[in-house]
Amino acid sequence: MTSPRCLRAVLIAAPIFFASSLSFIRALKEELSSRVHLSVACIFFKAVLLLLAMEHSLSIESLDRARKAVGGSSALARKLNITPQAVSQWKEAPPERVLAIERETGVSRHDLRRDVFGPPVGAE
Repeated sequence: MTSPRCLRAVLIAAPIFFASSLSFIRALKEELSSRVHLSVACIFFKAVLLLLAMEHSLSIESLDRARKAVGGSSALARKLNITPQAVSQWKEAPPERVLAIERETGVSRHDLRRDVFGPPVGAE
C-alpha cells in the first residue's frame, strides 16, 4: 500500500517520471481504482464473515434451546441414548444427530444446522 508521503513525492516528481501528464493521470487513476477495489473486497469479506458468525451463533442458540426443552444436557443425552459428556462437548449439533434432536425436542433441523439442512422452506 502506498503511503501518503510516497504519493506526494510521486505527484511532485511526476513530470520527470512520466512523459506526458496524460500517462500520469492514467497511472494515478489505476492506483486509486485498485485501492477502491481492494476496499470493496475487504468490506465484502467482512460482511461474509459476519454472516457466517451470525449463522453459527444461531445454531449454538438452537442447541441451547433443545437442551432446555428436555431439561438439560443429561436429559437430552438420555433421550438420544448417548453419554451426557458427549452432549456437553457439542459446540453445535452433529449432523447425524439433528433429526433425533428435532424429534425429541421440537427444535427445527433448519435452526440446529442451517449449513446442512438449509433455511426452512418459504423462509427466504
